[in-house]
Amino acid sequence: MKKIIAVILSSVLLLSTLTAVPVYAENPEKGPEKSGTPTATVNYITAQGLETAYTFMPDESEEQASKSAYKNYIADFAVTFNRSLPAGAVKLAFSYRNYNNGAREEFSIPAVSAAEEIHIYDRIIDAQGLSSKFTYFDIVSSVGLFTFGASGIKAYSTTMTVSLNLYASENDTQPAAILGTAQYTFPGDPTKPTATVTSVSGDGLATAYMFSPVQTAEQAEVSEYKERMAEFTVSFDHDMSAGDMKLAFAATNYNGGKWDTFDIPDLKAGEKLQLLDRLANVLQHPRGFSYYDVVNMLGKLKFGASGIDAEYDINMTVELVLPENATNAAPAVTLAKKTYKFADDGITEITMNVKDGEDISEVFRETAKIAKDNPNKRTYKITIPKGTYKASSQLKLWSNTHLYMKGVTIKRTASYNMLRFGNKSDLDSSPVTGYNGFSNIRIEGGTFDGGGYKDAIIQVGHAKNLSLKNVTFCNVKDAHMVEMGGCSDVNIEGCTFRDFTGTWSAVTNYEALQFEIVTTRGKHFAGYANNNDETPCKNITVKGCTFKNLQRGVGSHTGIINSYFTNMIIENNTFVNITGFAVVATNYSNSKINNNTIKNCGSGIVYNTFLKSNNNFYPSKRKSNAHSSYVNMNTQINGNTIEVKPGYKAEYKNVAFGIQLSGKKLTSASDGIPAGDYRCSGVSVTGNTINLNSTGYGIWLLGSAENTVENNDITCNLAKKGNGGTGDGIRLESSNGNTVNLNTISNITASGYDKGMSGITLGNGSASNTVSNNTVTKAKKDGIHIEKSKSNKLISNTITAAGRDSIHSEGSASLKITSNKIIKAKRNGVSLKGAKGSKIEKNTFTSCKQNGIHLEKSDSVKCNKNKITGSGKNGIAIYSSKKAVLTGNTVTKSKQYGIYSSLSKKKAIKKDTGNKVSKSGKRARSWKR
Repeated sequence: MKKIIAVILSSVLLLSTLTAVPVYAENPEKGPEKSGTPTATVNYITAQGLETAYTFMPDESEEQASKSAYKNYIADFAVTFNRSLPAGAVKLAFSYRNYNNGAREEFSIPAVSAAEEIHIYDRIIDAQGLSSKFTYFDIVSSVGLFTFGASGIKAYSTTMTVSLNLYASENDTQPAAILGTAQYTFPGDPTKPTATVTSVSGDGLATAYMFSPVQTAEQAEVSEYKERMAEFTVSFDHDMSAGDMKLAFAATNYNGGKWDTFDIPDLKAGEKLQLLDRLANVLQHPRGFSYYDVVNMLGKLKFGASGIDAEYDINMTVELVLPENATNAAPAVTLAKKTYKFADDGITEITMNVKDGEDISEVFRETAKIAKDNPNKRTYKITIPKGTYKASSQLKLWSNTHLYMKGVTIKRTASYNMLRFGNKSDLDSSPVTGYNGFSNIRIEGGTFDGGGYKDAIIQVGHAKNLSLKNVTFCNVKDAHMVEMGGCSDVNIEGCTFRDFTGTWSAVTNYEALQFEIVTTRGKHFAGYANNNDETPCKNITVKGCTFKNLQRGVGSHTGIINSYFTNMIIENNTFVNITGFAVVATNYSNSKINNNTIKNCGSGIVYNTFLKSNNNFYPSKRKSNAHSSYVNMNTQINGNTIEVKPGYKAEYKNVAFGIQLSGKKLTSASDGIPAGDYRCSGVSVTGNTINLNSTGYGIWLLGSAENTVENNDITCNLAKKGNGGTGDGIRLESSNGNTVNLNTISNITASGYDKGMSGITLGNGSASNTVSNNTVTKAKKDGIHIEKSKSNKLISNTITAAGRDSIHSEGSASLKITSNKIIKAKRNGVSLKGAKGSKIEKNTFTSCKQNGIHLEKSDSVKCNKNKITGSGKNGIAIYSSKKAVLTGNTVTKSKQYGIYSSLSKKKAIKKDTGNKVSKSGKRARSWKR
């Protein structure tokens, strides 16, 4: 029953004359009616430093109390709270005239449970050391007017009850009478609620935020804002129409935290959409959500919105607020607020007014023409409804137009360029040069059917920032499908080019996708402004496209001296059934032709820096034609998979190839082209897989210098005899200073059909090339064939089962053949004819059917430290050759002679030291006596 408090504080009790507010019963100033049960009058007073204070005065006189049936009942003054409180949460104060000289005593409560009593008179008895409890008579006679007060520290939203009680005995816990009672509810936590706002991700949302209340549920429960109704609102500074955008809402404890997405309704500027009202309806929570509900029930709130297409900026404001009351729109407390601007995207959307099956020509032109008069440079997004349409006359587009054609087919019904933009008649009077014609044009989706006519489907010149995405072009005859001249920053992605028809001739060159230089000499771009300013294309990307059933795939077949196509990217495309070249690259610098798949093609990739025909290669009229040395083109041809199909046609006398690098050095003017060094240089041909199903060349360097051919895999599987041509895995002609390294070449054989197929061939004056670390297996003719080429290095190659010689050279001087591994040559391991001043050293020869090393009319050849085993005739055979130097060679198990010479030793051999010859079938050495 009793709670004894041992802490005593004192101060002066000051009673003010401020208006009293009764907090116990109705009309407390009048007091209760007198009866047989004792009563006391309770008055509310104000006291400095206290939140609430009361006076308790027994209503009976001392004489009445002495005669009362309750005279000897135990009296106590009890304080309780409706919830548990920690120690120090409330400070209490009391005083009366006969205690502590009437001064106010203050103390902080200990930790108490809900309804647990704190007894004030017990505290006084203990403090004064009295031996007995106060009785009712003692209270009336000795205490009289009793003053009680309290202040809350952490007792937010807690109700305190103070009562003067009488107990029948000291051990009773329930009072027999309550003389007077006062109640006070401490105000809630006055701290204004707040929330933090952080950006979050939302799939498909332009913007999304999370509003996180800072207060915990426990803090919200004792907040004076606890019952204040909460609003989570979104508003805009422009009128919004239903469906203009999608909004999304989520809460931690709602729908598993998942987004609830809905279309915006009609909203006037400044009108607020109540998101919590929407949620209350879903959760059948009709009274709405209080601040405490938000914290305790919902948790963190998320809001998101999709983008909106508009011709002005739109500001969106999202707020979490606690209004003053239900009728006051102005919020008393804003927990958090976020404003987001949907910037004008500069796009106007238009749907073309056409019906399926109609002739679209006139409507198309009129709709697109809106972009012509466009002072604000807006972009016009034009959508054509799904359907199949006819086009009886030419279509046009203007700058800043995006054309969307998903599910649309337009078929040409007459001969003309189906879609043409940037030509002279469409431009204003301002001069057009370079790339400053039309710009920002995009076409996405749909099919352009050329109708089998002989003109290109699309033609465009002097333009930039162009895009073709997922568009199909088909059905033309003897024409390109898309022609672009003098264009920059072009992206062509996911498009399909298919179904060319026409006649083949030696001069036909119809790339489905053609990039060219603007020049009338190529008979292109007639009618275009400044159509002879020699502007090449640059910054072009062709990616993920399909080319099928065509004469040529993609590329350029016109060149002008010192005018280069730059940054041309042709990657990850598929070419199928191409009768000629899949890719034609003329004067491409800083470019990439990578990771394309080429199947059933006449030839794969041709890369030119010089063209044979004056019809396609011209001196410049605007630049210097000086070309004293070749140019490093800094270009990649990497990672392509190429299959050359028999029966398909290609140029160069029907000799097909996987990849060709082609250039030329002119010592004198030819066909109007001035003398100069136009050799192809600076190209990396790496990591390609080439399957030759026709006689031809896997990789062909023709007039090329300082290129790299590395890590390519080349095979040949001929099904029938070729058309009189020969073939090689890798062939170099008139090519100097190239590196051929780490390539794998296998099965370069025609099963008896074509005799001239070697793994690697260096011919026609190819000098100073390095051929190293290559693997050549089952070449029909020679593993490596060298003809009329000098100063080449053959290092660390592995050559197995060559059909003739593993390494064969004719008329080629100053060769260095070092550290090669030669196995089972059908004839000789190394055969040199007329190879004066060459060096053969540190090679291994195993089981060559004739000679390991065969020298014929090759003077001053050094053979050093070679290992030759199991030759069918001789280890080293010297025929009509003089001054050979033989040092440190090991020759074992030759069936005839270890070392043989058709001349006398004195003529044939300059030096013979350190050679080890053993187990020869006849003798170790043999020469003319």
